[in-house]
Amino acid sequence: MTKNSKHCAVIVPVYNEETVIERVLDALGAQTIMPENIFIVDNGSTDATAAIVRQYAENHAEMRIQVIDEPQKG
Repeated sequence: MTKNSKHCAVIVPVYNEETVIERVLDALGAQTIMPENIFIVDNGSTDATAAIVRQYAENHAEMRIQVIDEPQKG
């Protein structure tokens, strides 16, 4: 790693975002500097948000996406 290396991590809190979460992940993957880690914090979603993110992560292993389940809302 050189002095000019850039590091980036992204935290995305989500709640029932199944209709848009793939677009969010696509946009993160298209950034000039790819985030080293992407943390999706699922804040007690009752839809398929977490499952969609997990499947996306499986299909895009180079993106290092991690789902954190946070059952307590807020």
